[in-house]
Amino acid sequence: MPKGQRWNAEWSTEADRTTGFEVRRLTNNPPSSNRHFYFHQISWTPDSSHVIFVSDRGGGSQLCSIAMANGEITQLTQDGMAHDATMSLHAPVAYYYTGNEFRAVNVLTLEEHTVGVLPERMKCYSGPSENADGTLLVFAAQIGGERCMAKTEIGPGATSVILETSTVLSHVNCSLTDPEWIMHCDSTRGDDKPKQRVWVLSTDGLRHWHPYTQTPQEWLTHESWLGMTGKLLICYWPTGIMEINVDGSGARLIAAVNAWHAAASRDGRYCVVDTNWPDRGIHLIERDTGRMCKVCESDSGAGDARAGSEVHPHPSFSPDGKYILFGSQKTGRPEVYVVETEQVIARQDLWWKPEYHWHRW
Repeated sequence: MPKGQRWNAEWSTEADRTTGFEVRRLTNNPPSSNRHFYFHQISWTPDSSHVIFVSDRGGGSQLCSIAMANGEITQLTQDGMAHDATMSLHAPVAYYYTGNEFRAVNVLTLEEHTVGVLPERMKCYSGPSENADGTLLVFAAQIGGERCMAKTEIGPGATSVILETSTVLSHVNCSLTDPEWIMHCDSTRGDDKPKQRVWVLSTDGLRHWHPYTQTPQEWLTHESWLGMTGKLLICYWPTGIMEINVDGSGARLIAAVNAWHAAASRDGRYCVVDTNWPDRGIHLIERDTGRMCKVCESDSGAGDARAGSEVHPHPSFSPDGKYILFGSQKTGRPEVYVVETEQVIARQDLWWKPEYHWHRW
């Protein structure tokens, strides 16, 4: 299908079978697969008016948008994609990587341009992340057999290496408030076992540290920024979700839940999590109190050894906090879903707080 192709609204709603909350499926175009972006990447326009997702309904994997006002779907790209994209914090622009270049497409006008061309032999292997002031795209890359963290200047288009490393960097995401800080994880250190999972790096490459020193008995995973608070949000599996300051101070268990991915609302008041081993569904958590409420079943395959990463729910919030966005295979194929947050918050009779004392090693 060509860029600009439009589809009428595909959405439908149903009550979740265990909680009764209304769940809206946004996509339904068999046999296509439809996926929102990874949980720490941004899947929404800044004003929360459009959801951006990846669909194979039109000649390979293409970016598409959904207008939340009427459900209309528009194809945004035509050349295909190599990696997931991310939305800008500041404009209705999606950044994505294809071939050997980063491109930007305006969700509303469909205008598209090249942001930067990567140097010879450099390949991006992570989704790009825009820094807080919109001047850089940061990403994990490979040059020959060597890995690195790199940045492309938005505007000038110049690409340079921030950090050279022999390890596998991933989950690259820039702070929403400080244009200098990049968070990432170190996936392997030679023996396929992370020694220190969570790292913070400055965009000039001069400062690089792990804010939380984990012991061999601890399992940290799926880190992100805690909204606009400047803190980090980390899944401390299977005990709960924790927050910590960039400098390593203030480590605190927010809530006791076997969260596999956790994302915060922009104001930091709420967190949304999916669960794993076992999959107990998606939960909304009040950050200050640790109280939580089940939102819905995920029906995603999470916790099933046969399931691929694309079927994890990867829940996140819209910028205005009105919606929880997640993916599911309720229909037997990946689709995009939302739940209105307010209906969950309103049912305080369904909220509870698991009692658990955090025994750190």
